[in-house]
Amino acid sequence: VEIKDKYTLKTVALVEPQECWFELSYQDVGEFEIYCRASKENLKALQKGMFVTIPNKRFIWFITSVRYTFTAGGARMISATGYEAKWLLSKRCILTPKELKGTITSAVYGLVNNNLGAGATQTRKIAGFTVDTNDLLIDISGTQAPRGNLLEFVNALLKTYNCGSQV
Repeated sequence: VEIKDKYTLKTVALVEPQECWFELSYQDVGEFEIYCRASKENLKALQKGMFVTIPNKRFIWFITSVRYTFTAGGARMISATGYEAKWLLSKRCILTPKELKGTITSAVYGLVNNNLGAGATQTRKIAGFTVDTNDLLIDISGTQAPRGNLLEFVNALLKTYNCGSQV
C-alpha cells in the first residue's frame, strides 16, 4: 500500500503489511485496517491524518486511528484503521439550504465542490480534494438540499436513484 501526505497527496512511503483489509463501498463509507510490524519506517508512515492508496485502485482511505500491539511472540506491531475519503464529507454540513436543479451529476458535484472542494471558502476547503463525475442524466430538478450533514444527504440522494459514489 502507498501512504500519501495529508497536505500534498504525494506518496511518502510504501508499506508491506503483514495483513490488511479494505472494504470497498459505493453506497456507504468503506473501512480498512493495515496490520504490520512496527518498524521505524512504518511508524513514521502510518500516522493519523495520512491517506492510504492501493496501486491501480481508484479509492483513497483516510487514517483515523493508530494502535500499537504485540504478537504472541512479543514482536511489536502497528495497526492503522480508518475510512474511505468520502468519510470527510461527514465532517461538513450543507450551510445553506438550496433547490437542486439539473441532473444528479451536476447537483452532487455542486454540493460537494462548494462545501469542501475548490468552490468552498478557505476555512472549509480540503487541499487536494477535487470532484470528478460520470455523467448521469437523471433529472432531479426541484429536489431540496436541506441544511445538514453533507454525507448523509448525498448518500440518501444517490440511494434514491440507485447510484453510488467513490472518492
